[in-house]
Amino acid sequence: MLHRFKNLDRKQKREFYRLIGWSGSSLTGGVVGARQIGADIADIVVGWVVGLFIVFITFRVLRIFKIV
Repeated sequence: MLHRFKNLDRKQKREFYRLIGWSGSSLTGGVVGARQIGADIADIVVGWVVGLFIVFITFRVLRIFKIV
């Protein structure tokens, strides 16, 4: 998968890593927030699945627009 990103210029790589960083931090923040309000483990898992689905959709959109 990483060999596909070798052709990106510096600005595109920075945007790609920013996207990965924001996605990871938002998923982690969601879990922390869910734990603080006392959510069940099932709710946390569902939140993670929804978050990963959103990240998947984001990558598909980027691929359609030929950014990644």
